[in-house]
Amino acid sequence: MTDEPIKAINLLYDGGVAEMNLAALNCAAIAGIMKATNPEVNMVSAPIVAKERGIQIATTRQEKSGVFDAFIKLTVVTEKRERSIAGTCFNDGKPRFIQIKGINIDAEVGQHMLYTSNADVPGIIGTLGKTMGENGVNIANFTLGRAGAGGEAIAILYLDQQIDPKVIKILLATGMFRQVKPLEFSVARKRGDIMRSYAIGDIHGHLDQLRRAHDLIAADKAACGDTDAPVVHIGDLVDRGPESCGVIDYLMLGIAAGENWVVLKGNHDRMFALFMEDPTAQDPVLRQDLSWLHPRIGGAITLDSYGVDNAADRPVDKVHADATARVSAAQLGFLRALPTSYQRGEVFFAHAGIRPGVALEDQAENDLVWIRDPFLDCRKPHGPLIVHGHTALQAANHYGNRLNIDSGAGYGRPLSAVVIEGRAAWLLLPKGRLPLPATPHAPVR
Repeated sequence: MTDEPIKAINLLYDGGVAEMNLAALNCAAIAGIMKATNPEVNMVSAPIVAKERGIQIATTRQEKSGVFDAFIKLTVVTEKRERSIAGTCFNDGKPRFIQIKGINIDAEVGQHMLYTSNADVPGIIGTLGKTMGENGVNIANFTLGRAGAGGEAIAILYLDQQIDPKVIKILLATGMFRQVKPLEFSVARKRGDIMRSYAIGDIHGHLDQLRRAHDLIAADKAACGDTDAPVVHIGDLVDRGPESCGVIDYLMLGIAAGENWVVLKGNHDRMFALFMEDPTAQDPVLRQDLSWLHPRIGGAITLDSYGVDNAADRPVDKVHADATARVSAAQLGFLRALPTSYQRGEVFFAHAGIRPGVALEDQAENDLVWIRDPFLDCRKPHGPLIVHGHTALQAANHYGNRLNIDSGAGYGRPLSAVVIEGRAAWLLLPKGRLPLPATPHAPVR
């Protein structure tokens, strides 16, 4: 935003984004600004480095003030001037600039871009086009903005390749431009530049349904030409269904074979691993009148898939001894090592959800694998779209701020597989995609 020493960074959050927990956003914004002069800075160190350099940080929240449901504006203050930039995301999930130096503009973020500023005079567009053409640089798109007739004007060019520094020197040598700066961004490049992820709901020991879910995902990947998108399994691999052992083996073998699969820990997976470690231990969130072997939880059915019979009707110590002989150390190690969350782009995956008002990096495992209230009743934005399971519904549902994909496979209903692009989601069916429109006021249980 500036090559001059920075005295202050002001962050303005407008509309829906102002209701979020801003700690992570603040750190990301500060780090993004400071990386220009200190490439080693990151989200953790950026606020510390800024304080050491005497840079003042100010954050302002305000209600929706214009046509955008939400936007963020960054202003940097130097000894000589202030420079600002504002951006937002539309429903298509694409980030875009909406204002630069007080000049309104609508510019999506591209991989290779060129920013120029100049006086609003004739010949600018011709000079840009001629210079690019003479140097073999193809312009894919072009966006303009100006403060007013004859005032300051800006242009953003979208290029098919990274621009050679000599082209920048040629443009500056014309004397027509005040600034010429290349911009490089890491953006998704498949099917409309939308970052795509797949997710599968609570499996609960249903190996046949898990295989069918992967077949649906494979068909969708083939249809859209995206073989790289990850598949996130939202947790609760075990209990209630007949083939928990087979489900774990299937996932372990797939990952070992190089499949881009992410498997999260659910509360049932945690209870299984805890029982194998100490059969007298009680999960701290589980009701005291229940145990993992209780029919409502389904642990006995899980052990039956390992050949441990009548686990709910025999002394616990004997059941545990049989289970220890039959459950492999590799499977237990796999369960214990499962992560409790995964974030990709603007989507955050966790088995049960998150605790509203707590930064994502500070979420507790008990909440990530067990939470219901107050998460389910929270209508406010969480920042990323939260994709979760744990609370069984009749069918997957998109609430706007979260997406619940537990459609009750543990209770005899179909297992859901979804595809997520940006913040939009579709249920995968044998006939193709079924849109999941945001319905914020749908039943939460």
